[in-house]
Amino acid sequence: MKVVRPLAITAATLACSSVASLAHAYGLADFPNARVYEIAHTAPGAADLTEYQVRVQLDTAAEIAAGRMRVDCADLRVYADDGCTPVVATSFWVADGTCNTAKTDVWLVLPTLAKDTKQKAALFWGNPQAASLSNGVAVFPIFFDDFSGAAIDATKWNVLGNGNATPLVTQANGVMSGGGGGAAIWSKNKVLAAGQTVFGVRTNAQAQSGADIEYGAATILAPGVVPNEAHWTTRTYSGVTWMA
Repeated sequence: MKVVRPLAITAATLACSSVASLAHAYGLADFPNARVYEIAHTAPGAADLTEYQVRVQLDTAAEIAAGRMRVDCADLRVYADDGCTPVVATSFWVADGTCNTAKTDVWLVLPTLAKDTKQKAALFWGNPQAASLSNGVAVFPIFFDDFSGAAIDATKWNVLGNGNATPLVTQANGVMSGGGGGAAIWSKNKVLAAGQTVFGVRTNAQAQSGADIEYGAATILAPGVVPNEAHWTTRTYSGVTWMA
């Protein structure tokens, strides 16, 4: 979940004489490969941003095939950068299912991004002994769940339908599944969004009925029900509709 403004992201040339010298500047001699991105925040009406999430893409399939990256992308490291001088290591998250593809999504956090400016971000990789630092919660602190545990996280979700002998809402291997019969799940925390807001959800509906995603500002009047006061709803195969 993030507030967005148009940002132009392009590959940037190295301010240093070589990748090796850039890695040396960061103290990352064991991460010999790098790519630098320039992020421009120059849209009309732009405001200064803090703790801002940005998505960049990297062809990790090519790097893995060439033996330059771990097959699980665990050796990725991300830094905010102002050329060749490291600013700070930044939180990042490699989107599930995108490692070892031509378009691996890497979400990173820029501590600050002033309006009408450009800033660089640097990705490093190539250390086969490195452990993963990918952390979705650190990147999206308002709300994030990749359903990686063995059970629904009761600190994040209200669940309708799990009072049955066989739970109707389960999770495994990064997937939350609802078994029908009135099963529903909704977040416990409320987010007051200002301006443009993106809700990122991936779904794979197994039936045309009862596979809805709803989000909005209305008060939940009954378990599992979002009333048609002020919210968006997505019906399977029919896109997103404003309900007011």
